[in-house]
Amino acid sequence: MSTIKNFLDNIRNSIFAGDENYQRLELPPVTKVWQDDNDSNVDLSEAGLLEQFCCNLEKISGEFILCNDFNDVVLQIAKILRENNEQNFDEVKIMISSNSKTRQIADQLQQQELIETKPCLKFYFDLVGCELDLAELASCDLGLVSAEALLADTGSGVFRADSRFERLAVYLPPISVVIAERGKLAKNLQTAWQNLCTEIKNQKTGEFVIVTGPSRTADIEKVLILGVHGPRRLLFLIY
Repeated sequence: MSTIKNFLDNIRNSIFAGDENYQRLELPPVTKVWQDDNDSNVDLSEAGLLEQFCCNLEKISGEFILCNDFNDVVLQIAKILRENNEQNFDEVKIMISSNSKTRQIADQLQQQELIETKPCLKFYFDLVGCELDLAELASCDLGLVSAEALLADTGSGVFRADSRFERLAVYLPPISVVIAERGKLAKNLQTAWQNLCTEIKNQKTGEFVIVTGPSRTADIEKVLILGVHGPRRLLFLIY
């Protein structure tokens, strides 16, 4: 009730701001967006943040692979494609986010020696000015995206979403593969915020998506089910 009252009082103050006979209502102080974090026991080194991120990611059914370098990332994705093509489909459809690294991976994956002879890969990119074929995108097998930040305290990934396609690439395909550099690790959203703000100013982006683990629900007979309203598998490739 107090929240509703504060909201209404704020409206009244705004409406009657020009009435000198109106007695302005006192409002409570604005709550700080970030609370002071004085936890000195957290290891803030890159290795410490990586360990914390991976530990928290596994707790929420997420997966990770630590890669040696970018070339190793490409090889790991090729391996994932082979392993997940259990039914030996002739074609695997992949949504690719608008990022130079993911585009580079798409180019390298088209080399036949990486994927042998099967499956044939069909890539979908965000084409400016083109209407999205949602039925076609819904049939994609995998989404390949790049994280702007990795939040160690929750095992979450932060993704830039410049368009509708970018948002869909994160959570529409049943398997979401995320690539991220170790330098993207942050203790929490508070510590990552400054870099994200800089990204917004430089790229003029207005939206980010925070993903914490694969899609899950226990509404049906209290049994945990993955992949009901998002990817059933979330895999981070960190290099």
